[in-house]
Amino acid sequence: GVAGEALTACTGLLSGLNTRITHKCLNKDEALIDPVSGSASDPHTTRGLVLNNEQKAVSGAIAETRRQWADFRAALVSRYGADVGHRMALALTQDVPKVDLVFAIDTTGSMGPHIAAAIAAANDVVDALSGRGTPEILTDYRVGVVDYKDVDSDPAYGCPPDYDAVTDLSFSKKRPDIVSALGALRFKVYGGCDFPEDVLSGVQRAVEFPWRDGVNKAIIVMGDAPGHDPEQHSGLTSASVIAAALAVDPAVIYPILVGPYGAFGTDAFMANLAAGTGGQTFDGRFGGVSQALLAAITAIVTAPPPSPTDTTPPSVTVTLPAPPAGQGGYFNGSQTPVTGSVSASDPANVSAITCTDSAGGLTLGAIAGGGTGTASRTLTVSGDGQHDITCTATDGGGNTGAAAGSANTGTVKIDATAPAASCSADPDTLWPPNNKLVPVTISITVTDTGSGAGTSVLTSTTSNEPGVDDIQSFTIGEADVSGLLRAQRDGSGTGRIYTLRFTVTDVAGNTSTCDAQVSVPHDMRKR
Repeated sequence: GVAGEALTACTGLLSGLNTRITHKCLNKDEALIDPVSGSASDPHTTRGLVLNNEQKAVSGAIAETRRQWADFRAALVSRYGADVGHRMALALTQDVPKVDLVFAIDTTGSMGPHIAAAIAAANDVVDALSGRGTPEILTDYRVGVVDYKDVDSDPAYGCPPDYDAVTDLSFSKKRPDIVSALGALRFKVYGGCDFPEDVLSGVQRAVEFPWRDGVNKAIIVMGDAPGHDPEQHSGLTSASVIAAALAVDPAVIYPILVGPYGAFGTDAFMANLAAGTGGQTFDGRFGGVSQALLAAITAIVTAPPPSPTDTTPPSVTVTLPAPPAGQGGYFNGSQTPVTGSVSASDPANVSAITCTDSAGGLTLGAIAGGGTGTASRTLTVSGDGQHDITCTATDGGGNTGAAAGSANTGTVKIDATAPAASCSADPDTLWPPNNKLVPVTISITVTDTGSGAGTSVLTSTTSNEPGVDDIQSFTIGEADVSGLLRAQRDGSGTGRIYTLRFTVTDVAGNTSTCDAQVSVPHDMRKR
C-alpha cells in the first residue's frame, strides 16, 4: 500500500541508492492535529505516511513539552515558594484580566449579620482575585469600598437623616487595606429606620471612582432594601445612575441579594440596576453571602474584557459654497447671506454640533438627526470680512472635537459694501463761450476696504442745455475718461452744465456712481 511504498522509497534512499535524502522523507510536518486530544490524522509527508509515525511524533512532542513545563514549574516553586511560584505559573499560562472592583454596602442597622458574613469572606475574596480561588484565575486587581445609609429618612419613623454615601477605601491592591476596610464596616452599622435607603448615592459614588482604562469595571452592591427613586436630596434616579455607569465604559453592577425583604421591592430594584448595566444578581440568602460574593467575583474576572474605549470624536464636514469666478474670492451684497451646512457622523451617534466664526457673523440652524449616527446643521454667514468657520461635534460617549481627516473648517469672504468714489473734471469750467470744442479729462478716486477697487465705466453724458455735437469722443460703456465738450451756453439761461456719470465696481461686484461736472457759465462776472 501507500505506507509500504513510502517506506521502500525512504529506505532505498537511506541505503545509498540516491545520495540526496529529501526533507519529505524525514519530516512529519503536514497533518491534522486535534488541539485538545492530540490525535493526529491525514498525514501528507512520506515519513508521516509510514505506519503510525505521525501520531508517534505528535505524542512524543506533547510528552516532552509537558515534561519541560513540569520541570519549569518545579523550579519556580523551589526558588520562590509554593504560593508565589504557583501564581507565577498562572501568569504564564493565562491571560491576566484587569479588574477594578468597588463594594457599595448598606450599613444601616438591619445589615449587621450580612456585613459580618462579608467580613468573614474578605480574605477569600482577595484570594479569588489573587489566583488562590476556584477556579484559579490570577487578576491584576484594585478594590475600593463605599458604604451608604439614608439622608432621606422619613422623620415619621423617628430616625434622624444620616449620610448618603462615603468612601471607606479608595482603590487599593493591598490585602491588609482591603480586609481592614471591609472589617471596619461592622462599627458603622446603625440607623435606617424607614425602608428605602440611599442605594443610588452609594452606587453613584462608586461610579465616580478613578477607574483604569481597558479593565473590567464592577460594582458589587449589597443591601437589604431598595433605594429611593428618585432620591429627594440628590435628584438621582435609577435611570441616571445606570447612564453614569454605562458612560464609564461601563461599570457593571452586581447586586448581592440579602435580607427578608426581596418581595417588597428590593430584588426588583437591584435587578433593574444589574440589567441596565449588563450585570447579574447573586442571592446571598440561601447559599450564604460568602458563596454569593465568590460567585460574583468569578463572573467579574471571567467576563470578556471591555471593547476598546471610544476616544474618537465624530467625523465633521463643513460645506460652504464658492463665490463666482472673477470676484477675488468674495461674495458681494447681492449674494449674501451665504448659506452652507455642517454634518457629523459617528458610530456612537451624534448628540451635538457647534461652530465658531472668527468674524462673528455665523447663525446655526437647528440640529437635524441628533441622537443618530449622522446629524447636520445649516450655516448662515453674513457681515463684511473674512469668516473662518470651525465646527466640532460630540458623540454619545462624550467625545468632542473632529476626527482626524475631518474637513471641519471653511472660509467665507464677504464684501457687501459698495465702493466709495469721487469724480472730478479738468478743466471743470469752459470759458469763453466761443463755441469751440475743449479737451476735458476726468479723474476718478475709488476707496474700497473690502475686496478692493475694480473697474470704472462711463455710463452717461448729459447736458442741461441740449445741443448738437456738443459732447464728443466720450464712449458710453467703456472706461473712457477723456473727450471734447463745447464751450457754449444758451444766453437766456444761467449757464450750461455737462454731467458725466461713471459706475464704479469693486472686485466683489458691488457698484456705486459718481458724477463729474463741467460748467459753461452765463457770465463769468456772476460766478
